[in-house]
Amino acid sequence: MTSTVPCPDCDRTATVLGRFTLPGPDGPAEFLRVRCAGPLTLLVPVAEVRQPVERP
Repeated sequence: MTSTVPCPDCDRTATVLGRFTLPGPDGPAEFLRVRCAGPLTLLVPVAEVRQPVERP
């Protein structure tokens, strides 16, 4: 199953390409790699996604 979320840049549907955790000053943070319509690929903090993202 492919997960989708609203693109944080343009609000179109973006496909979730991956999910990973990176270290940060306040502890680890989860990010999504998403691809919007066209060539735009973004790294988005999970906390900034406007809809829940299901874990695979």
